[in-house]
Amino acid sequence: MREDLMGKTQKGTLAEVAIANAIELLTEGRLKCARPQPDDHGTDYIVYQPGSGVSVDIQVKAAYATGANGALQYRLECADVPRDPRRYFVLCLQGTASLPGFADEMLLIPGSVFAARRSARGAWHFSVGTKRKGRSTWAAWRVARTDLGPRLVELLEAAAAAQARRLPPVQWAGISPQLMGKITEDAVAHVLITQSEGRLAVFRPYADTVGLDGVVMSLESRVSAPMQIKGSFVEAQDERVQINVYANTFRARPERMVVVAPYLQAELRLCDRSWVVPADRFAKLARRKGDQLYFRASPKSDSNDRWTPYRVATADLARVFEGAIAARART
Repeated sequence: MREDLMGKTQKGTLAEVAIANAIELLTEGRLKCARPQPDDHGTDYIVYQPGSGVSVDIQVKAAYATGANGALQYRLECADVPRDPRRYFVLCLQGTASLPGFADEMLLIPGSVFAARRSARGAWHFSVGTKRKGRSTWAAWRVARTDLGPRLVELLEAAAAAQARRLPPVQWAGISPQLMGKITEDAVAHVLITQSEGRLAVFRPYADTVGLDGVVMSLESRVSAPMQIKGSFVEAQDERVQINVYANTFRARPERMVVVAPYLQAELRLCDRSWVVPADRFAKLARRKGDQLYFRASPKSDSNDRWTPYRVATADLARVFEGAIAARART
């Protein structure tokens, strides 16, 4: 059996990204998340409504397996809780390898709960059962995935009211093309890392200026494959997936892979089928209109079009990249 290389930090980061994207999607872009650099003070990101001037601090705690007692185990450092915890919250969730990356129910615990229970050991260790049976210390803080966005809006409204203010009318909302692209890229990275059990690493540029969204590298061979990800938000009943790229800036290189990844916004996950096309083949098969190259294909398993040879089960994305990387390692 091959070694599972996924560590605590990697799993935690995947959960943090999944939650941040879910917050923006569940509020239709009304709320935003911003991460600190570096993360060294117990806050994974702030959540805010642009233009409001108020925010809440979120610390994400993810558990991927239950302990001997059948409960999820969490640890929170006492030093992570600020002296004034009124706008500090700990989000405890059960992480999942499959998207959306976390279970349907989680805990959103006010920091004041921990501030009132100082631990002599320097950290709190607590367990949360996965079944709703009997009384639970944490029951008051349970929140369903679909209610997370509205609950955070309520917290921001309370933070504004504490300053004798109100949240202003929403000025920036909706799923922008940039947000759509980021969420799809994050989802593809999540799938590649979890499906390969951490054997694949995904590197992302700080600024995408050359049409390169990421480099997928094998941590075993250190051989990599560059990729460009083109996402499209779709509905489950859609019969066609369509994306376009600028022909003048598209680099038709055979070593570069174009990943077409349709995303189901309502389910916070990628569709069951995606496409992985070498960039030189993409340039030849795509239809050109003006300065655009158009991809249009059916996701149905029994369809047959020019893109069918490159259609793969999304569950096999890591296997496809591992195969391509292994072939390059032999040359």
